[in-house]
Amino acid sequence: MHQGQLIINLAPTGMVPMREQNPTVPLTPEQIAEDCGRCRESGASILHLHARDADGAPTCRRDLYREIIVRVRARCPDAIICESTSGRNFKTFEQRSDVLDLEGDAKPEMASLTLGSMNFPQQASVNEPSMIRMLADPECSAAAGRSAAIGSLNHRRRFRYRGCSQTSRSAR
Repeated sequence: MHQGQLIINLAPTGMVPMREQNPTVPLTPEQIAEDCGRCRESGASILHLHARDADGAPTCRRDLYREIIVRVRARCPDAIICESTSGRNFKTFEQRSDVLDLEGDAKPEMASLTLGSMNFPQQASVNEPSMIRMLADPECSAAAGRSAAIGSLNHRRRFRYRGCSQTSRSAR
């Protein structure tokens, strides 16, 4: 086993922590970029970003993601930026995929996509197979007018084998 290199994937904000639970959680685009900068200097390679609204609650607003990513990229030009397509708080394809269409300096290198559902103490993060197909497969996402999130080549082949055309048609 090679032990010379390490990839650290940092989620400075996440979907859950609020200031009441952790007074240092970064919430504003400026705070997130500053925190990412310190963590990048300490060795973080991938910066997994979640946006928060003015009240500190998770949001899928593309304008906030744009501001966060542009600020983080200015502070950490060599980091890999990954944004969230979380199903924990956002249930529709439109909500979860909106950030995939950012362009220019705001376009992330990656997007997260959990390939299953998870139960948490307060709620579930539901990822139905049809949603996974739409978010992961470029053909399905394109048919719905969106870019694709990450998905390995093997997953894409499997989704194509199973066919996403029905999902694509229903997403229009």
